[in-house]
Amino acid sequence: MFANPRFWLGAVSALGVSLVVIKDTQRKAPGDLTGVHQREADLVGRNSCVLCHGDGEVRMADACMECHADVRAHIDGSLGLHGSLQPNLARECALCHSDHHGADFPVVNGRSFHIAGVPEVEEFDHETVGFVMEGMHLDLSCVDCHANVQDDVLPEGSKRYMGLSQDCATCHVNPHESRLRQSCADCHTQQDFAEIAGFDHGERFPLTGSHGQASCVDCHAEDSVHSIDAVGALRATPEWRECIDCHESPHTESFIESIAQDASTTSGDSCRVCHILEHEAFDTNEVALSDDQHALTGFPLELPHAEVECSKCHGQKVRGSDFVDRYPGRSASACEACHEDAHRGFFDARSEKLGLDEPAGCAECHLPHTFSDIPLDDFDHGIWAAFPLLGAHRQNACKSCHSPAPAPDSAGRKFGWAAEPVGSVEDCGTCHTDPHAGEFDQEGLPANLNGRVSCARCHDEVSFRSAPHGFDHGLWTGFALDGAHGEASCSTCHDRVKGEPFGRTWARAAGQNCADCHSDSHAGQFDVEGVTDCRRCHEDTNSFNTLRFDHDLDTRFPLDGTHQTLSCSECHRETKPAGVALVRYRPMGRECVDCHGGTRNRVRTRGNDR
Repeated sequence: MFANPRFWLGAVSALGVSLVVIKDTQRKAPGDLTGVHQREADLVGRNSCVLCHGDGEVRMADACMECHADVRAHIDGSLGLHGSLQPNLARECALCHSDHHGADFPVVNGRSFHIAGVPEVEEFDHETVGFVMEGMHLDLSCVDCHANVQDDVLPEGSKRYMGLSQDCATCHVNPHESRLRQSCADCHTQQDFAEIAGFDHGERFPLTGSHGQASCVDCHAEDSVHSIDAVGALRATPEWRECIDCHESPHTESFIESIAQDASTTSGDSCRVCHILEHEAFDTNEVALSDDQHALTGFPLELPHAEVECSKCHGQKVRGSDFVDRYPGRSASACEACHEDAHRGFFDARSEKLGLDEPAGCAECHLPHTFSDIPLDDFDHGIWAAFPLLGAHRQNACKSCHSPAPAPDSAGRKFGWAAEPVGSVEDCGTCHTDPHAGEFDQEGLPANLNGRVSCARCHDEVSFRSAPHGFDHGLWTGFALDGAHGEASCSTCHDRVKGEPFGRTWARAAGQNCADCHSDSHAGQFDVEGVTDCRRCHEDTNSFNTLRFDHDLDTRFPLDGTHQTLSCSECHRETKPAGVALVRYRPMGRECVDCHGGTRNRVRTRGNDR
């Protein structure tokens, strides 16, 4: 049997096969695993192949998915690059990610992308994974977002491409700190985060006209209640903003309230009644008011204004200028915008003197349909002309002081100027001649008495004949009315006169000396330099019979001895020089013989003559 060659041939063949089998059982896998797989202890060893290659019942792709659950989720959810592949390709992992090429071999490489339909990795279209990359993102390299893209072997626990969020805040600091309900892409583009272009403002407040040209911060200022953060943080629709919240109205408060009431809206939102959002600016668009609305300005369009074109008063020549220039309203300059001031600035100066914020306009006195129609009952002559019409002045017609001109001036005025015939009106003397010829304006007399000046110190405006404020005869004339003078009537000293050119009815008094009114019963015996002053002896003004006379002091003949007991008539006897009875007082002799007779040199003693 051993000599049979077939035996040895069979033995040798069996041995060869055995050696082959033994050798084959000692061989390693097709190649070393990639580095990321070598880190997994379960994948290293003789019996580990089935974990990746399956065991007949488990396919290799399913085995891969046991470890790569995130890839399975993308495929099942049609997400990312894996989810975009055809189903037959998506689950053939080994076609794109081959292994057994050594620890340094990158499982994801250019071939992987090529098989997936991406010829060049750098030109990968991110829209494939649901991210439209444009603008500044196009200037980035892959590694700027995918930090491990250039690593042949991924660090443990890291991802090469997967694991990133498409939320902007993943890479960029969120200045809103997640307070907004919107995502970044709702407002910002990838061109420039400072530019907000994608936000839909909505139908509630469409950004049309000038609103469409404004930047967001123009209306949503930082750190304000209307800032983007403050509004975006609201979970409900933000509160409606009225025009007045952003725009300062040049209109008067009364006009705004009237327009709002007429349109059944709020004052703050009344701009919408006349202006529309499509206007580029409030001052570059004509706004046509109805007659009723125009009347709410305080200026009803009555004739002749009802027939005047708007541009006549609100001219194009002032377009874009100050609002008051275009729409003067009822201000002081309103009428003067079209009409010359017939008062030559008088009431402007008067308004300033009264301390008014602005000059009083024509409408203060005149009605809009004609300047000649003035409701005089509403005109306060005292306030505006600084001359109250009282007493006789109020009864006079206007033309008494304002003489009509024969022809109208350039402003159409025929109403005369009170100052033209008399000059600047200062006091009564401006129009009335002083019948007292300045006697009461002399130095030393009061120019102002209890706030009254000039004639008003004594007279009122009812009649110059009355002096209701009282008349101090002693103060003004230097002649006090006391005693019998106080009981006398004015006509006793002042004769009544008529026909004087200045209307005086009382004549001037004869004088202030007694002799000016009273006859001198002493026939000038007491004259001193031609003047007799009765008051030297008759001090009492009640009666001339009451004397203030001291014979010892007032004469050169003291009364002593028997003289003291004598009556005046003993020495002062009545005489009749020139046939007129007269009591003689002076001259009188002072010697004894002047009264007692006898020889001048004879001395008489008691009972004896010597």
